Amino acid sequence: MKRTAYTEDEAIVRDEYRALFTSPEGKKVLTWMLTDMGFFDQVTTPEAVTLRNYAVRLLEQVGVNIEKNAYAMTSRIVDMAAQED
Repeated sequence: MKRTAYTEDEAIVRDEYRALFTSPEGKKVLTWMLTDMGFFDQVTTPEAVTLRNYAVRLLEQVGVNIEKNAYAMTSRIVDMAAQED
């Protein structure tokens, strides 16, 4: 179950993560980190699943609600795929 309420300290950390990863350089670093943790891959080993789950947690720390934004994220992915043809 996803949390919807955060402590003041957690909100501060979220804002700091968001500030860090919204710069062009931060986006590059976050992309590298997510790729390195297998976020964009199918994973099967327990170790890989743990890393991928941490990638999801990192996105949550940035303030990304994956469940809430699933349709918007999927729509963008499909649009990008259509442009690659």
